[in-house]
Amino acid sequence: MSGPPGPPELSVHRPGEKSQILEELTVRSGEVVVLVCSPGGGNPEPRIVFTRDGKPVGKRGASGASGGGSANGAVEFRFRPSRRDNGATFGCLAQSGFGPAAASKQELLLSVQCEQLHGERGEIARKSA
Repeated sequence: MSGPPGPPELSVHRPGEKSQILEELTVRSGEVVVLVCSPGGGNPEPRIVFTRDGKPVGKRGASGASGGGSANGAVEFRFRPSRRDNGATFGCLAQSGFGPAAASKQELLLSVQCEQLHGERGEIARKSA
């Protein structure tokens, strides 16, 4: 039987840690971020679309993203955030062609810390972009 997808679940996976559902995440510029979107059912299996500030991002997002799938239908979005991602909100949508796309209930606000050279001696100071 065909039916629309339910809301997908958005989580963050960091190497060596269990996936977590977060509202905010602070990372260093260039650090790999892995977002995981698990579909909320639906038949046929929905297509997952990741969003940045409400606009779709794909395999070649603004920050050099790549996508991939898994056996349970979850889809990963890997990217290396840069200064321009500071303050961006990420989410995901499930689209199946039946009715409107279902949006994730969670959104993730990203804070990106950048290293910049300051002073005459080239001291490195970390600052939020």
